[in-house]
Amino acid sequence: MAHQTFIPVVFCASLLLMACSGAQNGAISPAAPVVTTTSNSVPFSAQATPCGTNFVRHELPHLTIGEPAGTYVYASNGSGLAVGDVDGDGNEDVVFGNIAGTTTLYLNDGQMHFTPVTTDLRDVRSLAIVDTDGDGKLEIVATQRFRRPVIGQYSNGTITFSDMPDVYSSFYAMNWQDLNADGKLDAVFGTYDTEQLQNQGLIFNERGGGGVFVYYRTSDGYRGERLNQQADALAIAFPDINHDGVKDILVGNDFNRRDMAWLASPTGWQSVEPFWQTTENTMSIDVADVFNTGTNATPP
Repeated sequence: MAHQTFIPVVFCASLLLMACSGAQNGAISPAAPVVTTTSNSVPFSAQATPCGTNFVRHELPHLTIGEPAGTYVYASNGSGLAVGDVDGDGNEDVVFGNIAGTTTLYLNDGQMHFTPVTTDLRDVRSLAIVDTDGDGKLEIVATQRFRRPVIGQYSNGTITFSDMPDVYSSFYAMNWQDLNADGKLDAVFGTYDTEQLQNQGLIFNERGGGGVFVYYRTSDGYRGERLNQQADALAIAFPDINHDGVKDILVGNDFNRRDMAWLASPTGWQSVEPFWQTTENTMSIDVADVFNTGTNATPP
């Protein structure tokens, strides 16, 4: 796709939550940029009421900002968000990525009050909140446009990011699952070759190119396995495609690159096209029992 420049666009983060507010309009106005590590809690509503069966939109003061010189076509892919109990208080927190602005963690006190914790992490493409090292605490994992993934540890109001060990490529999409049943979370990453080729040119391929990679957790780091050499991955899921009780890998690709799937087998990952029609230009994937068959996969 040819390089294009558009008018800068700002994306506003919002949450859809079960109705727990007396007012239907629980939105708050965007706050001024946060320059300190933490700031005062921001209430969604003055008084909470019991949860109902409807969803109410609430806005957080987070803006996903494109590059100052102009928002390129790839900026519309967003920067990701993740939900998890980062500070270990039993409440679900939310982290929002950013491109030119700051990636921000919103700590939840359980009463719909969120305290922002800002970072200097930019150029984020996807986020996950997972226990990467098996210590019982959740970390924030971020992929970035032109550098390796990082893992963030939260402690006392600050987040410290460090490079993910044994992973040296730049990725867009990621997801986490225990793929070899050893009790440790493994990671699947996918590159976004179209933007990398535009940014690096043929050097990207000369340096090894991209693709889909599995990184298995080991005792002291990760062991990588490359499944293919090309991708424009924006989504990764783990459905049980062939109903054998084992998680498989499904990757959604952008542009005119077809989605890809691999079946888990005793001899390794087997590339397949399991569906009657394979999609492309995929932006996100979810897995659910939409046919009420008792399995999270498309029936034959």
